[in-house]
Amino acid sequence: DVYKRQGINAEYGSLPNTFPEDRNLKKMSDLPIYGIDIELKNKFEGKYDTEGESRMIAFIERFTEPKPADTSFQVWLKNGLPLCRMAQAIRPDLMGPFREDAVKPFQMMENIEAFHKWCSGMGLLPKDLFQTVDLYEAKNMTNVLTSLLVLKTHLEKIESKETPAPPL
Repeated sequence: DVYKRQGINAEYGSLPNTFPEDRNLKKMSDLPIYGIDIELKNKFEGKYDTEGESRMIAFIERFTEPKPADTSFQVWLKNGLPLCRMAQAIRPDLMGPFREDAVKPFQMMENIEAFHKWCSGMGLLPKDLFQTVDLYEAKNMTNVLTSLLVLKTHLEKIESKETPAPPL
């Protein structure tokens, strides 16, 4: 067969089939990583603040349903619902529409984007927000957690300004 002699996989077009075991991959984050990418991944994982995650879970749960015990932080937030529900409970006038029944990837990502718009309306800068893919594909959960902790601090500052100081 001409294709086999040239190292071309006819089933998948003209690209060589260098990773036959990877045919069933669903997203880029499923690809194997090598070299500096492994070093960067380990560095990000080393910076992850599990204590901050616990504080953030407790904060979000004040406004939404509790996180299921057998679910990771990323999986719990992946569809964007806990974030959107929290936003709606805090400032419903700034929260746009979101999908309560989000099961498809684009619906979940739209929920995360709706939460981002709400954060912008609350005064957070774009540099303070995580990227949708950071949460949805668990690309950079350190960035997600940092962004949520920045939001929490921002909300606490707003709340302290709105609460009158006790008389001296």
